[in-house]
Amino acid sequence: MNLNRSNLSMNRKKSIVKEFDRDFDNYSDFILFNNINNLGLILQKDPSEIKEGLNIDISLPVDPSPYDTFVTKLDGVIKLKTLKLYNELFTMNKVDSRSQLIEDLKVLLLYVDGLQFMQYSYPFFGAGNLPEYPAAKDSYIPDDEYFVLGDNRYNSLDSRMGESYFTYPLVEDSSLLAESIFVNWEPHTINSKYIRGRVRFIVTPFSRLKAFF
Repeated sequence: MNLNRSNLSMNRKKSIVKEFDRDFDNYSDFILFNNINNLGLILQKDPSEIKEGLNIDISLPVDPSPYDTFVTKLDGVIKLKTLKLYNELFTMNKVDSRSQLIEDLKVLLLYVDGLQFMQYSYPFFGAGNLPEYPAAKDSYIPDDEYFVLGDNRYNSLDSRMGESYFTYPLVEDSSLLAESIFVNWEPHTINSKYIRGRVRFIVTPFSRLKAFF
């Protein structure tokens, strides 16, 4: 049976809102349901445009971080549920397709994006420091290669990092959505021909003004 938002009764919609709203008292008081077709597109819009166009209330922080975007309560719910799923993946390396968490995610995605589906796979991406550098080697960085370090953002991969990609089927015995795994744990270096120039100065912020020679 294909499911979509039109299959949900008003009572069921209200129960979904109540369930996912329960733990979000610290977020702005905002729940929107018939107007959202694609949450990703909604979140990319300017908050003032959304407030004017959809007549909804979005609260913005007084001094937002340059890495932050405004977060609606509904988006916060998705992130919380996603973090719970990630925690299960970290601790158990698997997710039971019959678990209530998966069912909650299915209902929420259906409710927000108006998805039609019979089965759905959930991607998981993880990156971690290399456990150790290659053993018994005095030098493993070749000539004209550079070992680079990132700025420690959660989505930053540098020469220390490998990467892995997992897809877990949410419907058991699904050949279409079978588990796939990609792993790369080799150190990464950059050849000098790809380096365009050198950093000579830090100009801003002024508290970190510095010259490199």
